[in-house]
Amino acid sequence: MAFRHHIRIWDTGLVRKKYHIFVGCAVYDDGIKWKLTHKIDPDIDKEREYFFKKLFSTGKI
Repeated sequence: MAFRHHIRIWDTGLVRKKYHIFVGCAVYDDGIKWKLTHKIDPDIDKEREYFFKKLFSTGKI
């Protein structure tokens, strides 16, 4: 698979005003380089917005 959206989310273990605090990183793999590893699209802001819109549309955040 050469093209994919990828997100990692970590639970910080912190709670603020009854809300659990998570941190995350979102990237878009836009190819394969050296036939070994994924090539990451450098526009990480675009990918962050993509995931935020997807998560927000669920009504859970």
